[in-house]
Amino acid sequence: MGARLLRNWLLKPTRSLIEIRKRQELVGVMVKSPIARMTLRKELRSIFDMERLASRIGNGIASPRDVQCLARSVLSVRQLGSLLRSLEFSMDVVDSPIASLRDSLIDRRLIQVAEEVVESLVDPAPSTFPKLGVGDSYSRVIIRKGFDEELDRLRGGEAERKLEIQRYEAMKRKDLGLPSLKVVHVQHLGHVVRLPRVSVDQMSDLKLPPSFTRVASTKAEVRFRCKELAELQHQWDQMDGL
Repeated sequence: MGARLLRNWLLKPTRSLIEIRKRQELVGVMVKSPIARMTLRKELRSIFDMERLASRIGNGIASPRDVQCLARSVLSVRQLGSLLRSLEFSMDVVDSPIASLRDSLIDRRLIQVAEEVVESLVDPAPSTFPKLGVGDSYSRVIIRKGFDEELDRLRGGEAERKLEIQRYEAMKRKDLGLPSLKVVHVQHLGHVVRLPRVSVDQMSDLKLPPSFTRVASTKAEVRFRCKELAELQHQWDQMDGL
């Protein structure tokens, strides 16, 4: 923590005498206070690269874990302010060189937002955003259970929907004798049945259910839109509108 700032100071040294003296005074304080220096060093280890995390958030490419790391770093910075305050009192001087540094670390609104973020996110937060589909992705949540009643209610409905999809998938596997059949969620298509191309090529069109409509194909697989899945999605959309 601070390597980038130190590098900038070395590559672009300041010509301000006031700034130079302030830095020298701060270094002097740390040299004379080895215990405080060790405590501050330990606390700094818990702070992530805040500049990089803030940049990722500003560019819209941050993951939930990035946001969580930044929030925790902000709270660690608050702890640094408390440590500097106790160090300032122990110095017993009127114009402490660490006063301005301590004050710059305190932003009540920022701390409040950081506390809300830490309280709301699961721990640890996922490194990627969950994707819609059938399988483990449904269990990869971002917001902590119990943080929001409405969200918990919607999650309960999502779990039931997952079970319905799994039941439909198991039924079609049994009816068609294809254990490789999968129901997946595809952007712009919704839930579709995915079959290996090898299996489709070996089947006659008569064996495919009449409710299956081929919508996409690749070298490895064929996707079908199904009437039953479309009806389920229509029911869910109506429920979501209530």
